Formats: sequence, structure tokens, C-alpha cells
Amino acid sequence: TKCFICGIGNDYFDTVPHGFETHTLQEHNLANYLFFLMYLINKDETEHTGQESYVWKMYQERCWEFFPAGDCFRKQYEDQLN
Repeated sequence: TKCFICGIGNDYFDTVPHGFETHTLQEHNLANYLFFLMYLINKDETEHTGQESYVWKMYQERCWEFFPAGDCFRKQYEDQLN
């Protein structure tokens, strides 16, 4: 099983605190990403913040690079510890 957002497998999360379920429910919750995109779709473009404008532009171009592919804060933290 892999996280839909970052693609990191549950085998990695079995080796770090809190596990795969916490990661997919709290850190990379798919519903949060979908809600954010729906929020941007329904918000006037002139009201977007800088970050919202960036994601909105990428969404319109069907470029998904704003998703943290292969990365997450916990992995960055664990990498710094090692």
C-alpha cells in the first residue's frame, strides 16, 4: 500500500513512529487535497493568495508537481536525524 499523495509505501511508515494510518489520515489526507482544489475552483482568482495562485495555475495546466511526490515532513525529519 502506498500513500496516494506522496507515493511512499507503508513499509517505510512501519519503521517510523505513528505509522502509515496516521500519515494518510492526518499528514497527507486525500480529502484535504481535494477540498483545497474545490476551494480554489470556487474562489475568485483575483482573491487568490500567492500560494493559491501557484497551485491554481498548476492545476489548470494539469501539472501535479505541487504534490509532494516521494516526500513528507516525517521523512525529512527522519533523514535529518540520520
